[in-house]
Amino acid sequence: MMGDRSLLRNFIEKFMGTVRFGNDNFAAITGYGDYVQGNITIFHVYYVEGDDLLIGGRESNLYTISISDMATSSHVCLMSKATSTKSWLWHRRLSHLNFGTINDLTRLDLVDGLPKFKYGKDYLCFTCERGKSKKASHPPKMVPSDHSKLELIHMDLCGLMREA
Repeated sequence: MMGDRSLLRNFIEKFMGTVRFGNDNFAAITGYGDYVQGNITIFHVYYVEGDDLLIGGRESNLYTISISDMATSSHVCLMSKATSTKSWLWHRRLSHLNFGTINDLTRLDLVDGLPKFKYGKDYLCFTCERGKSKKASHPPKMVPSDHSKLELIHMDLCGLMREA
């Protein structure tokens, strides 16, 4: 998604829904187009109207921002004010980190801007629940393989093996 419509080619103006940002603000997706940068084309890029809060660069898979350049151009406050009802907001901002670890980060003062209060969980996060769910690798057998008690069952548990 991007906020500069002039960089999108083959733009189609169509309401596509909304996007939710890390600070719980919403913005409308008002269309999509193709983003062309040199010989690379990214198709179906959403256009979202909004102000850029942070602009940074990427070098060797590390994203960096320049706080001094940003401070001179705008009045953006990076320190967030949160209450105990914002525990879930910080849970999402910290990539669904568990609440015990978030409380340790707060207690040991390891993260700048993380409000100091007791983070609590009052329900199970749907995203965390789906991330921890496991799919059965094989469907259960309807007919048993053994025909009598203490009969041997031969199974291949580790695939092909080379003999010495």
